[in-house]
Amino acid sequence: MSSLTDILALRIPANGSTIALEELVTIEEYTAPARISRENKERVNHVTANAKDGYSASYAQNEVNRILDSYLILPDGVKLVQAGEMNDFASYMPYIITVIILALFLVYAVMAGQFESLKNPFIIFATIPLLLIGVIWIHIWTGNDFTLFSIVGIVALIGVVVNNGIVLVDAINRLLDEKDYPVLEACLRAAKGRLQINRRENPRALTVR
Repeated sequence: MSSLTDILALRIPANGSTIALEELVTIEEYTAPARISRENKERVNHVTANAKDGYSASYAQNEVNRILDSYLILPDGVKLVQAGEMNDFASYMPYIITVIILALFLVYAVMAGQFESLKNPFIIFATIPLLLIGVIWIHIWTGNDFTLFSIVGIVALIGVVVNNGIVLVDAINRLLDEKDYPVLEACLRAAKGRLQINRRENPRALTVR
């Protein structure tokens, strides 16, 4: 048997005689998947794609949602589940926020013990929101969307800002205690000293003058 016609010509025993298979069945041709996948005892089809160069995952996600809402009508018993970078971003966000809050609390506790003051750590923490100026500006300037990698970069940047704040506040306190400068002048001198490099003694040392 090499064709559908040969199969339909098969004789099937029936009531002491035979009858052709084509008289008992109806053949319909349609397209079927080459492989059937199941997850949690449900039949699934995965459709995957990568964003084209120059397009972010968030932009692609918004376009996909717009097209699906406009044109896709799901039959009964069929559901659509989206995954990918943006879904990972949404699912990880609560954990990232929790880690950031816990890290800030631990850093505050360490600084409070280091400075023996509850006020100085608040002064340092007050500089953290200022980093958003650069974060927002660089995203607008480069035309990039806010992604999971942006969150990781912000966490690293918070560490840099806090480290710089600790050194700056320590320098201000030394000027207030040792040289009895007014607060404003001590702040200006300490900030200026953080931007100056003493190349004669140590090319990497930032000194307060």
